Amino acid sequence: MPRDKRFYLYYVLWGIALTLMLYVIFVIVDHLFHMHLAGLLLNLDFLMDPAHTPFVVELCCHLCITFVILAASLWVDRRRGWNFQLWLGILAVFFIVLYPLMIGLSQRAIFQYQFGEHVLWVIGHFIFLGLMAGVVKHSRRFD
Repeated sequence: MPRDKRFYLYYVLWGIALTLMLYVIFVIVDHLFHMHLAGLLLNLDFLMDPAHTPFVVELCCHLCITFVILAASLWVDRRRGWNFQLWLGILAVFFIVLYPLMIGLSQRAIFQYQFGEHVLWVIGHFIFLGLMAGVVKHSRRFD
């Protein structure tokens, strides 16, 4: 792993940017198509009472998940013998399965499975994966 301190700043700033980018995409989609993707993205009602969970806590939880995915992706990219494209494929399948899983775990009736929402969820996460792959590739300059 790179020892350059700028790498860690790069990692943190891109983690924040990727988290906010995906959230903003889903907020826009929600307003255009009257969906609930942004709410589902941050939904933790199966872990915490949504009435007592501030937005900032939900966003920070999603940020932590982004940091883990980004760190794992950086690790996979640096390992010889690991195929980064295979890793992206695994993440793609995970994000495809995540939508119905989150719907199933949700305690609120507002979140119902809709095929159109699922497609837009996947598109948003594929954009996330594409940007994340670029971040990982660009991070090699710190090696």
